Amino acid sequence: MLTLLLALFDPTPASAQETTSQLGLLGIDADLSASALAVEQALRAGDPWEQLSWTFTLRPSLLYRRYLDERQDELVTPRLSATLQLRFGEKPVDTVRRAEKLERALQAHARAGRLTVRDALLAHAELLLAQDAWRAAATALAALPDDAPALDVQAAGLAMDTADAGLRNARTVAAGHGFRGEATYESLRFAVPEAPATAELPAMRLQQLALAEAEALYLAAGAASVIKDFRLGAAYRTGAMDLDVEVGLLAGRPGLRVGTIHPGGRTRLEFRVSAEIAVGDGLADLPRLAAEVERQQGSLEVLAGELRAAWLLAAEAAELARRELDLAEAELAEAEAARSEQLLAAAQLPSDATDSERSRMQSAVDRAHREVQRLTTRVYRAWITYVRRHADLLDEAAGVWEWAP
Repeated sequence: MLTLLLALFDPTPASAQETTSQLGLLGIDADLSASALAVEQALRAGDPWEQLSWTFTLRPSLLYRRYLDERQDELVTPRLSATLQLRFGEKPVDTVRRAEKLERALQAHARAGRLTVRDALLAHAELLLAQDAWRAAATALAALPDDAPALDVQAAGLAMDTADAGLRNARTVAAGHGFRGEATYESLRFAVPEAPATAELPAMRLQQLALAEAEALYLAAGAASVIKDFRLGAAYRTGAMDLDVEVGLLAGRPGLRVGTIHPGGRTRLEFRVSAEIAVGDGLADLPRLAAEVERQQGSLEVLAGELRAAWLLAAEAAELARRELDLAEAELAEAEAARSEQLLAAAQLPSDATDSERSRMQSAVDRAHREVQRLTTRVYRAWITYVRRHADLLDEAAGVWEWAP
């Protein structure tokens, strides 16, 4: 009768029931398109072609000139000048900042993958809890006697409706992670990543880049701020055209400028070296920037110890969560064995047993059922804690989810 009632209350049709354990969730397909796009954009910014900027300028003009001396001549001269300027690469500060952006994008992409697996595992565990709560509520409702008080029936019905809503919500969340049907629990453990080299941790790489940015800013405010341009140029002019070429540092970046003017003028060939030197109050910022370099260097040294300590704490928390799960599963196995013994004893009760003996036996079986139910919930909650602590450990180690062999 109880089985029939559970089947009637189960909101999932029998044809749609699927059994899903945690085993396949580590390979779940994640929608990482947003983080992957950020990585792609950061990589594209480092492409040499992306760092090439150019400007082509065309300037037509018409010159009217009238001489006011005794000759009283008039002259109309059309003129066309064209300039192509190319700038290559980027400033050192921009290079460091682009590297920081790429590093953050890579970290966000990797963490999004870890969080997808973690959330799928937690959704599976919440579905396990919701299924158990639903079964407990259905059992309590089905066990009510026909003459039960109205308030008891109302309370059991409310508990059933609450459990039913919780189960539907848990299934909706689980469907968002790509699995449906009934969730089943399997005793599994995660592989513990090895202690990482501190220098390889993402946080350490970001701090190293922060130090490099502070050093680049210090250099940019020093000699780089004084010498704005440094160019080597050559020009050749004929009556038909004037060709001028310059290479060197153009506004802080390597560049090339080619210009022509039509018509030219008197034939000539020239070479030149030019520079732009500017001294301003920006040099007063050098002490502050030097102090920032020292601060970032100190932070780098402190961070190494902090990351090691954080790894040890996360590893300890994950190990304690695993031991708690081991204990919960062992106690559940013992309770299930005890329930089996009680069920066997109830089945072997002689037919001439008294009502008092049957009542005591039924009470013992009910207690065994409740204990198994309590410890099953405890196992699921211990599993949730274990998943969360292992996710924290993977964040500290920049690791990936793997099952232990």
